[in-house]
Amino acid sequence: MSCWSRQSIACTEGQILEFDRRIIAWHRSSATSKRLDAMPGVGPALATALVASIADPKAFRSG
Repeated sequence: MSCWSRQSIACTEGQILEFDRRIIAWHRSSATSKRLDAMPGVGPALATALVASIADPKAFRSG
């Protein structure tokens, strides 16, 4: 593996860690995300993605 590749991997890993920190921080600030996280099989990343992609849960009949 070349030096450039090692630097690239290290940079990418750093970016991933930073995004993980941001996701967790946002997750902790969202009551809806924390409620979803309480469900079995749903973690902070999925809960955050669901909240971000479904703007208004009341749009559903079971809302």
